[in-house]
Amino acid sequence: GAPELTGIAYTAEGLTDLTGYGAVGVGGGRLIYAGESRLTGLPDEAEAAAMRSAISAAGAAPLLYVSGTDTALKDDAAHTVQILLDAVDAGGYQGLFLDLAELERAQRDDFTALAELLREGLGDRLFYVMAEAPVWQGTTYGGYDFAALSQLADQLVACYAIGWRVTQEDLDQYPHLRLAQAWPLYGGLGLNITNPLSAARCAELGLRGLLVHPETSLRAMQAVAPQQGGAPLPTAALCYGHMPLMLTRACPLRNTRSCAQCPGGGTLRDRKGRDFAVTCTAPGSAGVRTVYNPVPLYMGDRLAELPVDVAVAAFTTEPPARAAQVLAALLAGRPFDSEFTRGLYYTEATT
Repeated sequence: GAPELTGIAYTAEGLTDLTGYGAVGVGGGRLIYAGESRLTGLPDEAEAAAMRSAISAAGAAPLLYVSGTDTALKDDAAHTVQILLDAVDAGGYQGLFLDLAELERAQRDDFTALAELLREGLGDRLFYVMAEAPVWQGTTYGGYDFAALSQLADQLVACYAIGWRVTQEDLDQYPHLRLAQAWPLYGGLGLNITNPLSAARCAELGLRGLLVHPETSLRAMQAVAPQQGGAPLPTAALCYGHMPLMLTRACPLRNTRSCAQCPGGGTLRDRKGRDFAVTCTAPGSAGVRTVYNPVPLYMGDRLAELPVDVAVAAFTTEPPARAAQVLAALLAGRPFDSEFTRGLYYTEATT
C-alpha cells in the first residue's frame, strides 16, 4: 500500500496536519562529543509534551529525534546508547529517530555497532534511522551499511546532502505551493520539469531545488539550470526507480477483489508475463491508483554522467532487503543485476 509518512516537528505551534503519518520525531536534540557523549538542545518539557500530545492525537508515534555527526561515535558505544535510552524513557517516547549525517566509510562499522546496541536496548519500541543517500556532486557517503541497518531499524530513511531530507516537503502538484509556502519546498516528479522555462518558473515560485523529469535527455538536463537570487538552484535526477505509467481513479484490480478486501495494492500481469505493481493511496475507499513500470530505471554504473547535483533512488514497492541491495549497487557503481532501462536519458528530440 501507500507508504506511511515520516516527519520531524520542532514546535507545537502551527504544527501541520499529521493525518497519514506513521511516526513523527520530536526534534531539537543533538548528540555531541565533549570528552564523552552528551545530548543537548532538547525542547523544554512543556513544549515536548505538547508535541507528543499532538502527534499521538493524529494516530502517529512520537519519537525522540536526535541528530549529530561522526563525532558522536567517538565515545564508548554502550555509554552513548545509555544516554539515548535514558532520554527516550524520560520523555515517554515510543522510540528513537537517529540522524547522524555525512558518515564516511571509516565510521561504517562503528555506526552499525551503535545501531545494534540501540536495537537491543529499545526492545519493542520503534527505531528509525536516517542515512545519507549515496551521491551528491561526486561525493559518496560510505558510512551506512544499508543491508544491516534495514534489518535493525523499523524504518530506514534515505536523505540527501543538500536538503532533500525528511524534514523538507517534496511537491508533486503545483497547487500545493499555495498551501505550503512557509516550508522549504523541493519540486518532485509530478511537476514534469523538463526544460529551462519550467525550471525557471519553479524557481520564481520559491522552490529550493527540483527533480528533472526522467523523460528528459541527459543533454537537455544540462540546460535545466535555474537560478534564484543570483545563485544556482540545485537539481536532481532519478538514478533508480520503477516509473509510474498511469494514475487512475478506476481500480484495475476491482475484478479480482473489492476495496474492503484490498490490502492497498497488488499486481497486474500482461500477456508477456510481466508483473505491473499497483498501489492505492486510500485502501478501502476512493483512493488514487498508480500502476508502475515493471522494468526499473537504473544509472548506478553511470552516475557520473548525470549532469545534476543529486542522484535520487525512488523506492516504491521494494521490500527492505531489495532496497538495501539496490543501494549497495548504487554505492559501488555496479551494473544492475536484472533487466533495467536507461529511460530516455540517451535519446534526443528530433524535428
